Amino acid sequence: MEKTNPLILRDSVRLVVSDVDDTLAHPYSPAAPEIIQGLNTLLGRGIRLMLISGQGIENIRHRITNALEPRHRRQILVGTCSGAEVWGFREDGELIDKPFYSRYELALSEEQRTAWRQAMLHILSVFRLRLFPTMPKPDFLLQSGGDIFSIMYEDRTSQITFECVNSTCLSPEERSAFRAFLPEVPLDADLRNTIVACANALFAKKGIPVTARKAGVFAVDFAVDGADKSACVQLALRQLLQDDPGFRTHLEQDTVCHTVEIWGDKFSTVDGGTDYLICKAFPSTVRAMDFRQEDLAELDPTYNIRLWDGAESLCDAVIEYFRRSHLL
Repeated sequence: MEKTNPLILRDSVRLVVSDVDDTLAHPYSPAAPEIIQGLNTLLGRGIRLMLISGQGIENIRHRITNALEPRHRRQILVGTCSGAEVWGFREDGELIDKPFYSRYELALSEEQRTAWRQAMLHILSVFRLRLFPTMPKPDFLLQSGGDIFSIMYEDRTSQITFECVNSTCLSPEERSAFRAFLPEVPLDADLRNTIVACANALFAKKGIPVTARKAGVFAVDFAVDGADKSACVQLALRQLLQDDPGFRTHLEQDTVCHTVEIWGDKFSTVDGGTDYLICKAFPSTVRAMDFRQEDLAELDPTYNIRLWDGAESLCDAVIEYFRRSHLL
């Protein structure tokens, strides 16, 4: 890992690849005005932006890209649903009609798509989960009253997501509430571990090419096999080079560490981190900015991951970074 300071955006950077949730915006909340201003400045310098998220495209549009200047959106590519789709924008700033790439359409037949939804209904029934629409975490805590059976649920077509806000640290008494009707199922303090194990066994039995995996701090993503942030970045890079062949010089082995930067907040290889997968798409020398104060022992030392050295964390740390880098 690189050890030098200060942590500022280097003048040589031509492409930023960024996670969205808790990096550019808090989950299910719009990005702060300072984030939007900083991104507009970044794009105004001619820097390309690649957003990689577990969210769907409409979520990203609502929270991020709709607030950016239309003239800059052509410089943006968006990987959604844990890498299942890659989207872009037209010259007028409007979203293209169909994604450049859809793993969902390639990997699942109509019968498998139907079987997937039926399997999800079975999982919801087995765990007796109560469904809420997605919303900012404080609103959900208030509406759900902390009920351990309540989750936020969203079907993004190419991915289905559970937000298990109330059930990632179950007490022995709370686990007994599930054990009452799941006596044969090993129950973990983090309910997501049990959901992931049961779901993956069911998908394997039914031949559904979908994998359940923990994501972020409290989510479970049910994602199409073969879709992840690394594969998504590689597909987006292919599209970028198709649109702008001259950009290839910025991605050559001897220059890429100076011209690309990665932003995220969950690079830990333990317990649901997925941002490190972005690093896998590039040479290990490319710098990744981690805006969460993670345990260094949980980071892969192969990659050049830097923990933010400012006073703030997550989205507020990105704003600090923008100020330090004169983007605000």
